Amino acid sequence: MLEIVSAVGAKLVAVDLSEPSAIGRSITERTRLVYFDTPTNPLNSVLDVSAISEHAHAFGLKVAVDSTFATPALQRPLGHGADIVLHSLSKYMNGHGDTVGGALLGTAADIRKLRNESLRERHDTIISPQAAFLILRGLSTLALRMNQHCNTAHVLALTLEAHPSVAWVRYPFLTSHPDHEIARRQMSGGSGMLAFGLETGPEGATAMIKRLSLIRSGGDLAEVGSFICGSARLTNARHLSLAGSQFCVNLGEDVIRCSVGLEDAEDLVEDLLTALEFGQPDSDQPDLRR
Repeated sequence: MLEIVSAVGAKLVAVDLSEPSAIGRSITERTRLVYFDTPTNPLNSVLDVSAISEHAHAFGLKVAVDSTFATPALQRPLGHGADIVLHSLSKYMNGHGDTVGGALLGTAADIRKLRNESLRERHDTIISPQAAFLILRGLSTLALRMNQHCNTAHVLALTLEAHPSVAWVRYPFLTSHPDHEIARRQMSGGSGMLAFGLETGPEGATAMIKRLSLIRSGGDLAEVGSFICGSARLTNARHLSLAGSQFCVNLGEDVIRCSVGLEDAEDLVEDLLTALEFGQPDSDQPDLRR
């Protein structure tokens, strides 16, 4: 994104949109767009699309929302005041990790302007027939898959929250989530992504991930299989230009991101609990499988 923005002579300014009024304190005469994702990657913060859109529109700004983690099955930003919605079709929309694509949604006038004055000059905006076929195949089961992703992720989030080795859990539909009320108002499900940290920090996270057998280690996400990765992988070569900058100020070293797949919930719980047993004395380790 930074390369694309720089190529058109624009500038990105990071703003904490958990307080929508920050928009008014951060804009200049050159500001044209408020862009954000919700839920956010990887910390699963949920931003109030309606409130942000109201503040942005008061200053004549467009609002663009990346709703990849939620998909249209769980969240409709256009209905909450956003002007443009972005989706990575490679993720839940396709759902099988075997193609790439993206989509922009908005009014005919906005999309025509983007296509004719910006995207066509710099990017191929025509998807291949094979990619289109694979994405359409995925869309046919999107609602069913998202329901399963949500249900299983919620079970895992509750399991992790109750475990003594886990320091914190971020899942939108947990009542402990700081944005829980926004999520309940804005989303119909919590999606299949969750983030958590261990009491033992990044070293413990590395050890736990190595002990997993069903949940695979990797940065893949939003697929039929479950994947997990620590903060080191989240700030890999693709993100190095952002590491340590104002865009990554809240990404701690203890963050573990889990993309919950379509495996049986009991199997995933068993895998996590087994991996979390390290460092817990037998006498103090509760049996959370019951």
